[in-house]
Amino acid sequence: MATAEQRSDRPFVGPDAFGECPHSQRLPEVLTADELASLLRVNRKTVYAGFKAGEIPGGKRIGGTIRFHRDAVLRWLAEGQVSRSSRGSR
Repeated sequence: MATAEQRSDRPFVGPDAFGECPHSQRLPEVLTADELASLLRVNRKTVYAGFKAGEIPGGKRIGGTIRFHRDAVLRWLAEGQVSRSSRGSR
């Protein structure tokens, strides 16, 4: 079975040994909610909820739409961090 790095139809989102994302140039610099949902393999509503909760970085509201900065999202994914600032402690 091919890994994400080996498959050309899926973007590689993790950094290489030098901290570079070799396939990030295949993604547009600014992502729509639908593009981000596809990248994360989640529903578009999950992206909107994550943005509203402050869990997904790099998002900016422009009128009635939200756009996400590709590099901020890829860095967030590579670091494996999810902000929990808006959630209460358990």
